[in-house]
Amino acid sequence: MDEHPYEQLNQQAGEVLYHSCDSQIEIRQLGELRWMHFGSNAVQSCMSLSKPHQLLLSYTEAMLAGLVFIEQPKRLLNLGSGGGSLIRFFNKTLPKLLVDSVDSSAEVIDLSRRFFEISESNPLHCMNAEDFVADAAITYEAIFCDLFAGSSHPDCMFDESFYDNCHSRLESAGLLVVNLLITDQAQMIKLLQQVRKHFATLVLMAVPDHTNTILFALKQPVVENEFLVARAHQLQTVFEVNLMPYIERFTMLALAVGEA
Repeated sequence: MDEHPYEQLNQQAGEVLYHSCDSQIEIRQLGELRWMHFGSNAVQSCMSLSKPHQLLLSYTEAMLAGLVFIEQPKRLLNLGSGGGSLIRFFNKTLPKLLVDSVDSSAEVIDLSRRFFEISESNPLHCMNAEDFVADAAITYEAIFCDLFAGSSHPDCMFDESFYDNCHSRLESAGLLVVNLLITDQAQMIKLLQQVRKHFATLVLMAVPDHTNTILFALKQPVVENEFLVARAHQLQTVFEVNLMPYIERFTMLALAVGEA
């Protein structure tokens, strides 16, 4: 796959637009690229000023592949909105899609509106993701989950109740998409065991040339491959993103012993 331009960015490149000594959040700009760091060289969010809706982080583009499993969603929950890459993308490509976004940091929400073109018309809830899915009264066709506490995942992502509540927030044919950055095998197994208790089908996909893994958890059995390919071509027309290379990397997890 082609190299994304953000891969050349770091904490020394470009001009500093914002720096917080307390939270270590920094926003920098180089040419038409604007990006956010959370106290390390890892790029948390990146935006093209000329094409704000374009997904520049490989894992965000990879997460889109989950939408091949379901019909066109009407409502989507975005947990861990950060700089708002998915909000801008869906505003442009699926303007009728209702996106509710959640972030635990009031500072990040404010910065996404000030520096990353997230308008006041886009709903942004300042609360912990686990509290939102536990308390929300509405349901969604899809939940996208990109949650980090510093460089690791928050404790809720290893808690069965979080996935139980995500399951409850989804429609009957709903989909949960989770960005994972876990290198410890025992941790990965622990997380997958919690998800498996509530979702019928789990599919993993390694993001090409990155350490990220995307987890797709479905409430229903996985559909036929012909449907996935047809949806990929349909979405390519809408998204202008070729999803087939991602679909080819799907790995369906086998049922655990005793499951049927």
